[in-house]
Amino acid sequence: MKHGDEFWKVPKLDASGKDWPLWKGRLELSLLARGLAGHLTGNGMLINPAVGKPAGWSPTLPTQLADQTAYETAIKKWNDNDVIVRQQIAVLIPDSLFIQLLSLPTAKEFFDILKGQFGT
Repeated sequence: MKHGDEFWKVPKLDASGKDWPLWKGRLELSLLARGLAGHLTGNGMLINPAVGKPAGWSPTLPTQLADQTAYETAIKKWNDNDVIVRQQIAVLIPDSLFIQLLSLPTAKEFFDILKGQFGT
């Protein structure tokens, strides 16, 4: 089933955070419906196959090469989706809050700051 833009719409968070519980719930549900909710928690984040290997390690075996290629493809998709989630949050919060998040590199960090400010 295809849904129009209005279906995904989440109201803007009030700068005081008075509507935080409802806003948070709507954001989470909207992202869950699109398969992007893991970006708020970091669940599903991929681990580079090179982690835990000696410095300078590079894949040489066919399975290692396949794992590295699959990781690179998947991490690109993860990063692309993370930008989408950060953008979703950015347009749903006041500028006074967004300015605090500008330098943060992940949607999880965006969300963690907001949770810290307004409660979990």
